[in-house]
Amino acid sequence: MDKTQKLSPCPVCDDNSWKIVFNGKIRDGMFGQFTSGPSVVVECTLCTLQRLKEFALDPDDYVNDEYRLKYNGTVNDIDLLTIHDDEQASRITLIGTKNLRGAVVIDIGCGHGAFLDSIAGLATRTIGVEPFTALHASLNRRGHEVFTALDPEINHLKNSADLVTSFGVIEHLEDPLAHLILGWSLVKPGGKLVLQTDNLDEILFRTQALNFREFFYRTAHNWYFTPSTTEQIATRAGIENSVVTTVHEFGFSNFLNWHKDGKPTGNQHIPPLGTDFESVFKSSIERCGRGSLITLVATKDES
Repeated sequence: MDKTQKLSPCPVCDDNSWKIVFNGKIRDGMFGQFTSGPSVVVECTLCTLQRLKEFALDPDDYVNDEYRLKYNGTVNDIDLLTIHDDEQASRITLIGTKNLRGAVVIDIGCGHGAFLDSIAGLATRTIGVEPFTALHASLNRRGHEVFTALDPEINHLKNSADLVTSFGVIEHLEDPLAHLILGWSLVKPGGKLVLQTDNLDEILFRTQALNFREFFYRTAHNWYFTPSTTEQIATRAGIENSVVTTVHEFGFSNFLNWHKDGKPTGNQHIPPLGTDFESVFKSSIERCGRGSLITLVATKDES
């Protein structure tokens, strides 16, 4: 296999020289499910953005129940909402209720609408952009407007939103740059864009935790960003006043068990060194840019 690969130009820096950084089995669904054969991950030699050399899923693969069963273990609407309920408190804290009250909010890639449900009592208008049209009726019944990215109505929403959000979406797409350009176009002057994605620079990846690379790389994720490449692609998309930080979702026990046993244990255990240590552990990782999630917050100029 050639040392460098020629693929489509990098969406971050527009270069077109990629080197292989991983060749092996990767996650293909929930934890414990892996591809039957090796998958290749390549890295842009100029900016270090990573991607699957061959995207494993087509856009149509995301808009069916088979995908949800494979990656979430259920197709039941209530169960799917419940799975994502725990994520919403930290998102609301990140954004702040002051920025939600009375706001027009557009969530791109809203899925079943767990985030929109969680802010419905604060925002005056909640709008989802979701390609899986089978979810639209349920979202409408719960009081949310919903469109696809190709719906002509999107053009009428340009420069209208107080807040545009996108949580765990950009890594799935074929064109992440177009995703950011669309999101920023919907933000009104003075409004905000908030985006989150997994962090390639996260502490478990950088400390080479046992089996973590095979867990982190997955068939559903085409792209793998660092804080640096996130900031660079935002700049290329014309996004201004952006602040990129990281958030670490898991405690020290999860870190320890990954290195010891090579598998995730989450936060379902008693902190071995107490809650004070947990706070210092997480905040130290976040300050170093090694948190599990990258967060981009950008505010559009008033003029």
